[in-house]
Amino acid sequence: MQQMMNATNSEGSAPARTTRTQKRVMRTRHRLLSSALKLCAAHGIDVTSIEQITDEADLGKGTFYRHFQSKQAMLAALTEETVGKLVQSMTAAKSAAKSPEQALEELLRVHATFFDTHPDEYVVLFQSRLMVRLERNTDAALEQSYMRYLQALAEWLAPHVPERIEEQSLRRIACALGSFHAGGKAFATLGMPAREIERVYNDVRLAFVRTLKVLLNAAASNPGAARPESSTPPKEEYHNAHAAVG
Repeated sequence: MQQMMNATNSEGSAPARTTRTQKRVMRTRHRLLSSALKLCAAHGIDVTSIEQITDEADLGKGTFYRHFQSKQAMLAALTEETVGKLVQSMTAAKSAAKSPEQALEELLRVHATFFDTHPDEYVVLFQSRLMVRLERNTDAALEQSYMRYLQALAEWLAPHVPERIEEQSLRRIACALGSFHAGGKAFATLGMPAREIERVYNDVRLAFVRTLKVLLNAAASNPGAARPESSTPPKEEYHNAHAAVG
């Protein structure tokens, strides 16, 4: 009987339950990350301090350092969580597009839905220029999160291009997607009626999709295209590309 119990525990046992302590740790970590997201979206990444984050979360500094070694480590965790949500939304959408234009239209729609339902995440990722910071930073955790997003973009577009898309082009597409969404927000901020924004933005969206298709075709025609998980292109090239799209 004891042998049967041991066999069950080692082979067929259910996953161990989360303890109260583990649940408390996860709740505290979530409070810190939620407070950091809120403050970084409102004031910017550079301006937001650890003290402000702990005050917002109603926790002590010691608690912060039990979860994160530094603000940079917290930013890496926030980036991983935010990118994870975005990638998950892309995975859940499961594109059934039959042409590059349809794939790009669906990609825009998925991003727009995510940005509209996660406004703070959008601000932190794009309007706070975290995408640029990811390229400038040598932190492996930040880069790993960003590469996960680029890989999701590559997988979404792969059925519609004959070759792998070079990494530089994926980075440009990522920045363009964020910049495109910002344009719609700008119209709303100026007080343009929603119906008028939709009318104007529809024409802009079609032109945007055509431009992205040209970029995809150019990227796919490059026989030396780099895979998303490969080496990073020179920083200067990326910053020039970012300036061109946003």
